Amino acid sequence: MGHTVYVRFYTAYGHSSAEAVAQSSIILESAKIIEEEKKEEKKEEVKAVPSCQVPLYPKTPIKYGAKNNNPADVKLLQEFLNTYEEFNLKVDGFYSLETRDAVIKWQEKYTDEVLKPWGISKGTGYVYTTTLKKIKDIHEAKCQKETTVPKVKIPTSTPTDKYIFTRDLYTGVIGPDVKHLQIFLNKNGFTLANTGPGSPDNETEKFGALTRQALSRFQAANNISPTAGYFGSITREKINNY
Repeated sequence: MGHTVYVRFYTAYGHSSAEAVAQSSIILESAKIIEEEKKEEKKEEVKAVPSCQVPLYPKTPIKYGAKNNNPADVKLLQEFLNTYEEFNLKVDGFYSLETRDAVIKWQEKYTDEVLKPWGISKGTGYVYTTTLKKIKDIHEAKCQKETTVPKVKIPTSTPTDKYIFTRDLYTGVIGPDVKHLQIFLNKNGFTLANTGPGSPDNETEKFGALTRQALSRFQAANNISPTAGYFGSITREKINNY
């Protein structure tokens, strides 16, 4: 039996958006129906809420030693490097030597697009036009790949069956699998928060800083390197078999 579900989204400040209403047709199936229709199984795909709704890229130049660096943009830069390059930088808005060295390593990884236009081959750590553009391009390309996710098959045994994760998760991603990850972390001693969003029985579908920090603690406790809080194939396999 098909049901139409309407979802209203809210901004980070708690205001509803009249234009941000999505309609999705969700097929609800009981275990009995699945058993009867096993011979006619079809592969289906459902649209997910677009991930990466939080822009994870800086917009202003950042230079080591400069006094006018925008701390908010420095934080975004650090989050970007932790998420996409699996560094383990402290996200504090300060353009430290460690952050600069990470930028240099990243720039040299993308020499053709970031450094060659300036006639150089060695990274400088200066986050300027070509670096800013490449960071934005990587973030947006990754987000576009996450606009659809495979439908998770409803278990045929009991509702207590273990949830199986099937995709990478990182800062900005939104989806039911993020909520299941938060539930797993809270139940296994890696609590996101004691109260409020992310706390036990108050898990959310958004992968934010609390999720990343709790996941990083899980990775450290299970000898998974790097401990960047990025939910990739190694961490996914560990949790799926935990």
